Amino acid sequence: IYFAGLFQNAQLEYKDISNNLSSYNHIYINTYFNNNDIYKDTLIKIIDEIGELDIECIIGYSFGGSLSLQFKEIYLQKKHKIIKSILISPAGFQSNTFLEKTIKIISKYLYSLYGNDKWYMIKNYPLYQNTNTLSNTDYIIVSTSDNIHNVNPIKTHENSIIIKHASHFSMIQIIKKQNIIFQLIT
Repeated sequence: IYFAGLFQNAQLEYKDISNNLSSYNHIYINTYFNNNDIYKDTLIKIIDEIGELDIECIIGYSFGGSLSLQFKEIYLQKKHKIIKSILISPAGFQSNTFLEKTIKIISKYLYSLYGNDKWYMIKNYPLYQNTNTLSNTDYIIVSTSDNIHNVNPIKTHENSIIIKHASHFSMIQIIKKQNIIFQLIT
């Protein structure tokens, strides 16, 4: 299962990675939340729609990383099965950097002005309603140059791959080029 970043299309973002994993089935999840939605409610509906499909791995980039952690926890509660997650520059962790504080203040202000779905989603940065922590079945891929999601709170996780000098927005292409997902799954 693939969760893309905020306002991205999973099929487009993960196309090259999924092509390298042709022996697997792929499910692309594109989410859009309305004003005041609880993200977990939508994730429960997704799990219910998946039904009896056996999920092996979930991959989430940025905003999708936060959703992946929430999805994984709900899946465990409902299906009683632990699944592996691969989180690429994931959101869902607070670091209190200057940029994080700035985004939170600006998005809160713009949400108060516009009150629309887009600013509601951005207003939830950087946690995006995530309350879960990393486990030993979570693999994180982060960059020391990521200025959107600070790696400091999670870079010491036991299953972390740290890439130097990669921007937040170039992570998926770098991971594809280095064939990292293929190595973690097979």
